[in-house]
Amino acid sequence: RLSGNVVMSGNIHLNGKKKWLHYGVVAYVTQEDIFLGTLTVRETINYSAFLRLPSSTSKHEINETVESTITEMGLEECADHLIGNWHLRGISGGEKKRLSIALEIITQPRLLFLDEPTSGLDSASAFFVVQALKNVSRSGRTIISSIHQPSSEVFSLFDDLLLLSNGETIYFGEVESALEFFVEAGFPCPRKRNPSDHFLRCVNSDFDDVNNTLMGSQRMRDINDASDRKIINLTTAEIRARLLMKYRNSKLAARVKARIKEFSTTKTRGSQATWFKQLSTLTKRSFTNMSRDFGYYWLRIIVFITVSICVGSVFHNVGSNYHAILARGACGGFISGFMTFMTIGGFPSFIEEMNVFYKERLNGHYGVGVFILSNFLSSFPFLIAISLSSASITYFMVKFHPGIFHFVYAALDLLLSIAVIESCMMVVAAVVPNFMMGVILGAGLIGIMMATAGFFRLLPELPMIFWTYPVSYINYMSWALQGAYKNDMIGIEFDSAHSPNYDPNISKTVPQEDTQNCPVSGRLLSSDSDLENPYIKYSNWIQLNTYLEFTMSSTSFPKEPIPNSHSKPFDFGSENRCGSRFCFPKIPAGWLTSPQTPATTVDSLYPDQPKLKGEEVLTSMIGITLDHSKWWDLAAVAAILVAYRLLFFFILKLKERAMPIFKTYYAKRTLHNLKQRPSFRKTLPFSSKRHYTVHSLSSQEGLNSPLN
Repeated sequence: RLSGNVVMSGNIHLNGKKKWLHYGVVAYVTQEDIFLGTLTVRETINYSAFLRLPSSTSKHEINETVESTITEMGLEECADHLIGNWHLRGISGGEKKRLSIALEIITQPRLLFLDEPTSGLDSASAFFVVQALKNVSRSGRTIISSIHQPSSEVFSLFDDLLLLSNGETIYFGEVESALEFFVEAGFPCPRKRNPSDHFLRCVNSDFDDVNNTLMGSQRMRDINDASDRKIINLTTAEIRARLLMKYRNSKLAARVKARIKEFSTTKTRGSQATWFKQLSTLTKRSFTNMSRDFGYYWLRIIVFITVSICVGSVFHNVGSNYHAILARGACGGFISGFMTFMTIGGFPSFIEEMNVFYKERLNGHYGVGVFILSNFLSSFPFLIAISLSSASITYFMVKFHPGIFHFVYAALDLLLSIAVIESCMMVVAAVVPNFMMGVILGAGLIGIMMATAGFFRLLPELPMIFWTYPVSYINYMSWALQGAYKNDMIGIEFDSAHSPNYDPNISKTVPQEDTQNCPVSGRLLSSDSDLENPYIKYSNWIQLNTYLEFTMSSTSFPKEPIPNSHSKPFDFGSENRCGSRFCFPKIPAGWLTSPQTPATTVDSLYPDQPKLKGEEVLTSMIGITLDHSKWWDLAAVAAILVAYRLLFFFILKLKERAMPIFKTYYAKRTLHNLKQRPSFRKTLPFSSKRHYTVHSLSSQEGLNSPLN
């Protein structure tokens, strides 16, 4: 509950015995008010009651407890109002503070700690908050609150006062007796001054700098009260030493020790709700939050549908010709990579839910496992909606492999991929301190997954060390992409580059007058794809085809004798013939010229070329092995999903178990180092002239400037 750079030491004694503050006995209200802004005040208290009250409690009894808590904290007028968050206007700051108190007193703890409950509130809101605490204390509960500079009205509501200075007790007793104690110590409260301000002036060393700054000013000269003059002439250390000696020898300290011995041993208790009841309550609460938060899932659903329509339009009716191989691969890579990347958009909303979990976990509301499972169950309907809508649009617009089972596989593949990304971001949220760093780190991880998925570079071509083993095997995207390619291409036959149905709309003629230098457009060659060699694998030619498509604009090939046979492989190691940046093969002259026609027609060498099977495309062009089924790829994605959830669980449990040990070691180490430093010793071994008395500007009138 302390920040990471705070050194904490000492022991905790409860009723005079050293023990830990168990959950259920003690409740703690933090200074920050952390809620799910999409819930109402009544819903928030109701969910907290179902999470923590015994499972044997009937629903009617829980509702009565909730209503009595709302009445006790004065929240009747805002009971049905939304709490509010960054985009929803909600209740006021004072009402949020009273709601925080209501969530902790619903189980009637014996001790209630509050960290500055009036901070950030105006005087009226602060008064109502403390008045609500006063009403809670009348039911037999002990309320301990830290408070800074309360108003006189707020200060009068407290029953007892504990003054601390440098970790030592200056006063502990009734509020009415505090003024008398300070009078006996020789520091009476001046007239027309708030008693709380006077007490802080006596024990807070920061006021020494204030007095030194104001020394010599007109305001200090006008002070006529003897008590004020006495306090001004003494340092806080001197006043504090007198008060500390006075309290140790007073009857108040002896009475406190006697009261501690009278207390009986307190029985510890924790959350009394069963695991299943906690799971159902958390699932319902999380689902309600996701349904009402527009940025959690609804906005992503709209974006997914919009992007799916765009993808379906770009790759509409992709077909099964030779170019469709590249188009299907590009579309599958975009769906498995870039579309799942959009899942990162829900990270800020999840961070808000994680903050609520940390707060409730500190007070023992529920465990880590039930939170992780409830989050997955509540988000599952939204993930189904995203995957089904996106898969339905892209699958039928692009016209992937027909068949209901192929469509179901595509939807499941997208569903598990999105779930894996969400689980990955949960792991990131457990490691990084804020959502901005989480978004940056998550985007970097997903970028690495996309680079090693097998789309930008084939899986067999990845470096064996690290990138293939183990990155590509623990990368969900590589398995998802392999399964998507298998689901689409296995069982489909593609037109070869020389099929009669291959791209008939592309012109294959070259003007007769240009046959001397034979200018051939690189786009013509690439689209024609008549450079195929039966002795070379398809993968090499598809790479050449793609390269020519984007890099060549125009290349001239000189005319050569017309060969009678085309059985020899083309010479790809020949010199660069046209000064281009790419070495092209010798093109047989008979390809592009013919004396019988005014225009030359580029005819296919192999008009009876058989169609390409999808299995050959996967193994030769994409580098995917067929030694296991696509369902094994889907199972691998599901296994990675479970692994991420388990990793998230272990990180949270490790932080709970290991952080106290680490903080204990850090505190001992820091305290040991502080004792070794001369600057932290109570008495310096030599006089120091580092600090000089600060004089006010009014007292320096007429003095010479140090610059003269």
